[in-house]
Amino acid sequence: RVGSSVYDLANGNDGTFNGDVTRINFLGTGLNFSGTASYADTGTNASLDSLSELTTHAWIKLDTTGTIQHIVQKDAVMDLKIGSSNQIIFSIGDGSVFGTECNSTQTVEVNKWYSIASSYSDIKDEIKIYIDGELDTTCSGITTIMGTNSNNRKIGSNSGGSENLDGFISEVSIGG
Repeated sequence: RVGSSVYDLANGNDGTFNGDVTRINFLGTGLNFSGTASYADTGTNASLDSLSELTTHAWIKLDTTGTIQHIVQKDAVMDLKIGSSNQIIFSIGDGSVFGTECNSTQTVEVNKWYSIASSYSDIKDEIKIYIDGELDTTCSGITTIMGTNSNNRKIGSNSGGSENLDGFISEVSIGG
């Protein structure tokens, strides 16, 4: 167990751990999530909401596939996850509901590290998904404007604390 706190080294969006989370030695800051009610809750800080541009990145390694597993989510604002068909999905919401979803063409498998990134631009009306530094998908014509709400942002699960990631997450970054 890694203790009860998770620290944001860049912007102060610190949080707390829930469930069985252990530290791993990958890039110095990796965490192992059990897939059952384990996640990091970084609170409601709105500093990463209502942005006209957003980039999200994380290193992941899955222990299981075939189920929805969230990498990082703030309900109805932003969501980077693995879909039940093992594709990477990035969604943007207006603060009330998710309105736009972009799916990768490449799928991920177990026991392999991936660098997963997504970018959202309200200015360019597009979402891009990158896997291992290569552009996988561009979704154009995005009409949803990123909103805000009082839901907590979570790493390793959705905002409700379910659809937990079963595997490893390291070096999560979210910024405008």
